[in-house]
Amino acid sequence: MTTGTVWVEDPPHEPDGPVKAVIDTNVWVNIFLQKAVSDPRQPYADIDSALKDREFVPIYCAETRDELDYILKDGRNVGVKYKIRPDLVDDFIGAIFYEAGIFVEITGYVFVSSDEDDDMFAEAAVVGGAQFLVTEDPDLHEDSVKQYLCPHGIRVIWPNQFRRMLGELRA
Repeated sequence: MTTGTVWVEDPPHEPDGPVKAVIDTNVWVNIFLQKAVSDPRQPYADIDSALKDREFVPIYCAETRDELDYILKDGRNVGVKYKIRPDLVDDFIGAIFYEAGIFVEITGYVFVSSDEDDDMFAEAAVVGGAQFLVTEDPDLHEDSVKQYLCPHGIRVIWPNQFRRMLGELRA
């Protein structure tokens, strides 16, 4: 919980439709690694299952999709370290974005995070009408980001909070 009017306790979501969320690259990378190299990061299995069951719809833009592609194939040595085949990355990205996701176009003129590379996630959340921005990145949990997203009914939450919320919707 944060101070002031930044935090939205109960964000609006469509009771009869899936939750819409922007999922940060760090979460997608963990989901991918769990699947591709049998990494036992079980917390991410719940998010992956919810995606397969269409319990949420990922919102993405070209910039967020391209960042994930780069990191899994080349960036930060994830692709090299785990010897990831590019076709597996293409299949994963196709499944989460092209088959299940909502594509939005952003302007690149939103500046709310201390890390300018993270602003694309905040802008995509607003443009796509997301209820959540799910991330492990502390820069996206800053008050400046929450102040930008709050008037749009968007909460910035950690993956474990997202899993809990999806579990409550299933119950």
